[in-house]
Amino acid sequence: MTLTELLITVAISSIMATMAFPNVKSMIERNQQITFTNQVVSSLYLARSEAAKRGYPVTFCASTDQEQCDLEANDYSQGWLVFVDYNGNGRFDKALFFDTDGDKQADTPETLVQRSGSLHSPYILAANVSSATRSITYLPSGQCSSRLFSLHLSHQQTQQLFAKISFAITGRIRACTLKNSTSC
Repeated sequence: MTLTELLITVAISSIMATMAFPNVKSMIERNQQITFTNQVVSSLYLARSEAAKRGYPVTFCASTDQEQCDLEANDYSQGWLVFVDYNGNGRFDKALFFDTDGDKQADTPETLVQRSGSLHSPYILAANVSSATRSITYLPSGQCSSRLFSLHLSHQQTQQLFAKISFAITGRIRACTLKNSTSC
């Protein structure tokens, strides 16, 4: 192999790699979007199953500090909590104790089931709801809070919508990834 042949081979390889890079980048971004969507859906399924298993309401709420619910937050990108909500108020009351076994002694604090941190990405996970309470509570029956609610995953800078996670009063969770439209 001559030097000229080697240079031509390197040049062609470089051109092909340059053409492939945008496709690899978009594939990585798409995989991140799907991973984030699946992470949220997994937390929602966990909340629903824990409510059925424990026989008490379980709440999924936005949290900026991973210690308590931020009931005014629309943005779940900073993290969220899943906890057993014995008194059903939508707040993580770890200092309050409840009688959960019928022995007339308040000896059980609200239990944190899952704590999820920030997405650490260029994405925003926001609730699309206009009500005052922005948390989702699953009842032991599997049903959730009495309103329609959805979460949207979008790009922080471009505001392009990538995925929707929605569920109805029955507790059914539906996640879809969007390509060119805003409907699933």
